[in-house]
Parts: sequence; structure tokens; C-alpha cells
Amino acid sequence: MREFLRGWRRKIGVVTLLLACMFLAGWLRSALAEDSLSIRLDKWTEQRFVSSAFGVCWLKVHTAGFKMETLTGEKSWIRFKSIQSPPPKQRFRPYHVGADYKICQVFDKSGFSFGRTFLDEVFFDVEDTFWVFPYWSIVLPLTALSAFLLLSKPRRSSFKELNEPTVDNEPVPEEAK
Repeated sequence: MREFLRGWRRKIGVVTLLLACMFLAGWLRSALAEDSLSIRLDKWTEQRFVSSAFGVCWLKVHTAGFKMETLTGEKSWIRFKSIQSPPPKQRFRPYHVGADYKICQVFDKSGFSFGRTFLDEVFFDVEDTFWVFPYWSIVLPLTALSAFLLLSKPRRSSFKELNEPTVDNEPVPEEAK
């Protein structure tokens, strides 16, 4: 086993394979549950990392004129939430947040989604910026990279051994020794 992990390629290959397995586990879990990690940066801005059936999602929620803790009802700066994933027919894209929201600058192709949504109210405004990457776009390249790094033959070293005597960069013949 020690011989197999010799060299930086094989070690990085094992790390990328572990990352691919971790994202694959998240992909399988997303069919049953939606997990989110919310980190509040200040009184008005919150970053959310969400694992859903659509993939890995990053959201930046910014409120103007309204504190985030009043909007979410939470005073903690970091919180983790896991809910049961809705049935496939009831799932909405991340930018389908409600009838009052205005959708601006949305890109949605092959599972990739990027965009911004706005909610204009009398007393406060909410702006969401989101990026969604489907799980397949993370798992497949990591798996291919780890396969290349693990299965490719290690290259032979171009350095000569120090114990081998040489004359003008040529090995010394056996008779001269």
C-alpha cells in the first residue's frame, strides 16, 4: 500500500476521490432533505449555503431598512437547518420565492442557475443573489480527475542515482570498475 501512495499524484487522487464521494453523498441525501447553513455577516446581510435537489446553492440575502434577525426571527449569527425535501412535483427553482418578488438577471441552463431577485415593500427591501451548481457538475469532474491521478502510471525519475559512478554524464562500464 505504501508503494501505491508514493508520489504527489496518487495522494491528490485519493483526496479528490474523497471529495467526489462527499459530494455524491450530498447528492443522494438531497433527495430526502434540504440542508442549509446560514451565516450572518452583519445586521443586514446573510450568506446561505444550501444543498437541495437542484444542487449546491449559494445565496446572499441583503435587506435594506430591516434587520436580518427581525426578518428571520433568529438572533444567532450561524445556524444550520435541515428540512424534508418536498416531492418532485412541488419543488421550485431557488428564484421562485414568491409572487411579490421581482426576478432580474436570471440564467438557467442545464441545471446551472445564477441571478438576483428583489422584494420591494413599504418599510424594507430584500435582495437575493444566488448561484446554483448541479451536483453532477461537481461529482463527474472530480471522479474523472481522481481516476486519471490514481490510474495513470507514475513517470520514472529523470535523476540518476547518486551511488552510480559516471564519467562525463555517461555510466562507467563494468570493466573499468
